[in-house]
Amino acid sequence: SPIRTAFNRAHAYDQQAMIQARIAEKLALGFAQVPQKEKLYGLELGCGTGFLSRLWLERLPHTHLLLSDIAPAMVLRSQTNLQSYPQNTLKFFVMDAEAPCLNASFNLIAASMVFQWFHHPAASVANLLNLLAPSGRLLFATLGPDTFQEWRSLCENHRIPCGLHHYPSADFWFDLANKQKISLELSEEHISETYPST
Repeated sequence: SPIRTAFNRAHAYDQQAMIQARIAEKLALGFAQVPQKEKLYGLELGCGTGFLSRLWLERLPHTHLLLSDIAPAMVLRSQTNLQSYPQNTLKFFVMDAEAPCLNASFNLIAASMVFQWFHHPAASVANLLNLLAPSGRLLFATLGPDTFQEWRSLCENHRIPCGLHHYPSADFWFDLANKQKISLELSEEHISETYPST
């Protein structure tokens, strides 16, 4: 897929993905709400190079964690970056988060900056909810409809296609939670980034 190809080629991802690292840090604040257990079974979707993974392992060190990504190169980088953590509790896996090929049950599933790539977000999230153990939690950070608003406006003013995805709104996520009969806590943050040119 184009997404797999793009992330496989992202050799300087750690150096260029400052916003992604910041978002992972914010998402990791949700780990404080996870009930402490002797053994916690976790699944990370889109582990990338390990931004969220490191925070997860530091804050919930008793986790048996399955780390997955659609791009094999990202899985390999994550393995390298997480070598200092106990390897007997980590497993790495190449997997499309929209089509999880797992027969397991998790106390916690987390995804930072993954859901915006989903072609069928409602069905995909429903599949992920089926992988949760009773009282399990799904934590995720994704992009909203105002993402790259300046670029969208510029393209609209010049009547040219912007080439961006349309990202679901908060209402979409609340409607999905209602249909799935689950509670949803949602917070929204606007992050400004300045670039020297278009």
